[in-house]
Amino acid sequence: MAKIGIVGAGVAGLQVANVLRRAGMECTILEKNGDLGGVWRRNYVDFGLQTPAELYVFPGYPHPSESSGTRGSNTDDGHQDAWAVRFPSGHEVYQYVKWFAQENELIPLIKFGVSNLHIRKLRQQSEDGGSDASAAAYPHGSHVSSINIPEADGWKCTYSIRASSQYSSGGSDTLDDDQEQIEYFDYIVIATGMYNCPNIPSLPDSQDFAGEIIHSCEFTDLGIVDDKRVVVVGAGKSAIDCATVAATVARKVTMVFRDAHWPVPRYLLNLVSFKWATFSRFGHFMFPAHHSDKHGLLSYLHLLARPFKWIWWRLVELLFKWQFKLSGEMIPSTALEVDLFNGGLCLDYEFRDRVNVGEIRAIKSSIERITERYLVLKNGSEIEADVVIYATGFKKAYDYMDPYIQTKLFEGTTSSAFDDGLYLYRNILPLNVSSLAFIGAEVTTFNNILTQGLQALWLRDVLLGKIELPPVHKRAESIEDDQIWKRAWMPDNKSRAATFQLHMMKYHDVLCQDMHVEHLRKANIIAEIFQPYDARDYASLFA
Repeated sequence: MAKIGIVGAGVAGLQVANVLRRAGMECTILEKNGDLGGVWRRNYVDFGLQTPAELYVFPGYPHPSESSGTRGSNTDDGHQDAWAVRFPSGHEVYQYVKWFAQENELIPLIKFGVSNLHIRKLRQQSEDGGSDASAAAYPHGSHVSSINIPEADGWKCTYSIRASSQYSSGGSDTLDDDQEQIEYFDYIVIATGMYNCPNIPSLPDSQDFAGEIIHSCEFTDLGIVDDKRVVVVGAGKSAIDCATVAATVARKVTMVFRDAHWPVPRYLLNLVSFKWATFSRFGHFMFPAHHSDKHGLLSYLHLLARPFKWIWWRLVELLFKWQFKLSGEMIPSTALEVDLFNGGLCLDYEFRDRVNVGEIRAIKSSIERITERYLVLKNGSEIEADVVIYATGFKKAYDYMDPYIQTKLFEGTTSSAFDDGLYLYRNILPLNVSSLAFIGAEVTTFNNILTQGLQALWLRDVLLGKIELPPVHKRAESIEDDQIWKRAWMPDNKSRAATFQLHMMKYHDVLCQDMHVEHLRKANIIAEIFQPYDARDYASLFA
């Protein structure tokens, strides 16, 4: 039985373990925290889903109240929504994730409180030409003959366990606090998600600030901002959420941002869920064409539709300006069809209303330096502050891997001219490191839970030999196609390599085609074009 090491017990890691274990593989999940759930375990005050609840479902595992007959809210496509509310809180999502882990008996597979994790290849040739002496002692190969893993491979993981972080109900056995452990695996899956290393910019003299500087993920208690002068830095979903909830108790709230982003209303014209315009094939067609659609009939359709698409998006911008009462610096400078690939904001009207009545002040600028009591902006103004909340996203770190592996990850897929992330084959497999996969860690869509489930199925089929990978040079060409396409029009940021967002339809199609399963999953051509896709359309693949 092949031994699979999975790093991360969030939504991605749990799905990988469930799929691979059912395929006959032995899975161990290494989780740094004392609980499962990843981003849903703990986050900023009042966080929750920004998409309708029926879109955030484990494929093949609907919310438990759906099968029990508990009545939820109605969705606008005629289905019964099993959640109590249409846009659940983070805690409600966490409870659903925990139910999934318990239902599939995944908790005993998890080692909680993992720290000082270090991963290296057993037989890698390091920079000094050496290799791990323990490679010869590892009985690799005798138990993986039915799995598509090279027999020369194998991984050594060393880590410590923080006893104080151990899960209280059924995790796997652990040793004493900080005692080093060593485990060997045939294959490693990185499932740490996109949001694990908070990004806090370094500014001159910030150490002299008399107040408190935190990242949005540390804003877990409203008491931090009670009766305080608060500055939130950023303009993404977390920045807007933090500013909005802070305004309920803070003395004053200011949001400082470099560029505004287009907000997407939960309901278009206050009537129809946005998913009908974004989660359907029609909605997907309206975006800049995927590079695989630039040949044959589809290329002509995109060319002919170009004027219509331009008009379409300008009308949608006018609609969003009206619904959110956007004016002045709150109007984004980037076209909507491009700006949505910065992350996307699906909002209600609370932030809009608090800005309009003066409870939140929004300033388009950036921080030049920090003094003891003030933030000095590049536009010359100063803002007095007691608390600064950086809602500036997350950055990637691969320091748990051997330096040799880190170098090989980026070899041949990046250039010094770009800093836009790690490019992988199908956003899963590195080009130059075997027996290593990334699930949910190097991809972001508007339906991450479904995307990660399909990635897990794809990886299972690769390991079982059901998917025959192209030669390395063909995989390199595929990665290069993705790079050229994304760099030609997507916003330039550090996660561009991982970005699919509303191009998730094409990405899911490609994974299904690789697995030799039908990618057109609706009942008829009208539904195929106009009906939103969600996890229910792929449930049979997970049976």
